[in-house]
Amino acid sequence: VMTTRAVMELAWNPKPWIAPNSTESHDYLDRWSREEFGEKAAPAIAAYYKAYFAAPGRYGTAEDATMADNFYHTAARGLVLAAIEGNDRALARLRRIRFTNPESLAAALSEDCQAADARWKQARLLAEKAKPLVPKDRLDFFQANILTQVDLHLHFNRMVLKLAQMIQASDNNDKLARLREAIGECEKGAAAMHAAEYGKWKGFYSDGDWLLDTPLTLEVMRTYLDKLEGRPVSQNVVIRADDGGFAYHMITAYQGTQTVQF
Repeated sequence: VMTTRAVMELAWNPKPWIAPNSTESHDYLDRWSREEFGEKAAPAIAAYYKAYFAAPGRYGTAEDATMADNFYHTAARGLVLAAIEGNDRALARLRRIRFTNPESLAAALSEDCQAADARWKQARLLAEKAKPLVPKDRLDFFQANILTQVDLHLHFNRMVLKLAQMIQASDNNDKLARLREAIGECEKGAAAMHAAEYGKWKGFYSDGDWLLDTPLTLEVMRTYLDKLEGRPVSQNVVIRADDGGFAYHMITAYQGTQTVQF
């Protein structure tokens, strides 16, 4: 909502934003922090936001080459499917990252996610520092707009890091350990989503998480855990994870005739 409002203000009156040596983006951030969280909390909130936007890992120089929401789950499912199926076909969606095989991709992700983890931890610390300054009647919004958001990045970035380390591991016990850690991080990310489902937002993430599909990512990792521990692999999970269009089918149905009930 913060960035949506910024875009609309820019669209309504772009001059302050595009003027030479403009400070409007910084002024807007300070104004938003003050209006939403009060004068006392505003400086700490603004410091958090600056750390938040600087924290993601990057896999290229393009504006959108950012390790963020959808990237985490695309990378995670791709790495695990490649391990389950024994080929890199599932990594085709990540071709913008230069790699020759899953091992080279894992090496690049491991390095980038490790560096980003330190930045996400710092952003999380700044959020915790700001929390005692936030008025009680704004704590729900603080949870949904700040704590949940930073926790999603923190834990999903770590999930990808642990999976990259899993791919690099040569010892089966080490693979199992890294995979279990990745599952744990994904579960923490899911818990962060539910922490934002207060009041009228009940079910916002749990019923509408189609594009990321955190439950599917968890199922894919648990399916690989089954394989490593000698249990049957769920082909249903593998087939669903291979289908990159499910979320878009759901959204199209909703926007059109709503022939799909959900």
